[in-house]
Amino acid sequence: MNEYINYFLNYLQTEKDAAKSTIHKYRADLERLFEYLQITDINEINQNHLRDYLNYIRQTYSYTSSSIANKINILHHFFRFLHNSGYIISNPAILIRPPRKKVKIPKVLNEIESNPTKPLIFLRNTTRLALIENTIY
Repeated sequence: MNEYINYFLNYLQTEKDAAKSTIHKYRADLERLFEYLQITDINEINQNHLRDYLNYIRQTYSYTSSSIANKINILHHFFRFLHNSGYIISNPAILIRPPRKKVKIPKVLNEIESNPTKPLIFLRNTTRLALIENTIY
């Protein structure tokens, strides 16, 4: 399996000019996948294997939904490369979707936050008045 990881990482490095940190992250994630699966033939990997793996890392490592989405993106990229290069017959990651992102409720702003120029205008006006008073007297 390491040969497929190396083919893919070589592709990322030479064709896509990926950063060393990206290569390192992809390698770690893909090695963890194959360590979990314990499959010798890459064509045996199917969608259920990948779903089991994603459930495993979600429970074991307590990843957030954005981290899981990143892992799924790596799987998509890796298996798409293998499929397009002819190393595998079908892409097992094609139907796996990332989790939905959590929608954050917007924070309600107070009067000063909603109009940030108001304190500045007040400061400007008081400064002008102070200058006028100091120049008159």
